[in-house]
Amino acid sequence: LATDIQRTHLDGDVNCQRLFGMLTGMAGFFSGISSAVTYIQACGEGFPDEGRTVVNGVAIDSEFSHTLGPSAILLLVASLMKLIDVAIHCLVPVPEVTCMTKRSDKAHFAAEVDPIHTTK
Repeated sequence: LATDIQRTHLDGDVNCQRLFGMLTGMAGFFSGISSAVTYIQACGEGFPDEGRTVVNGVAIDSEFSHTLGPSAILLLVASLMKLIDVAIHCLVPVPEVTCMTKRSDKAHFAAEVDPIHTTK
């Protein structure tokens, strides 16, 4: 999130922020998917499909099913949204002005165009 915010300002939209945005987005995606898969395998596959319970001397046979709950679904959705974030970092170019040094004419022009977000 910090790289996304940093790239909204003309002064902060630099190549290293773009790269870190892509790398941290991919790390977040793989971490989230790994967590979801581990949870599904550990909790879902170990859950019994059927069982027998005895209540007051009466045997009750039951069948169970396992489905993903809202937390697991939201974890998967959040992980997939990281891919969208990475794609946006890939598609949005770094402004040519920020690739120049602060002393260049284009950097001074950037300060005139966007004086609020440009440091002096």
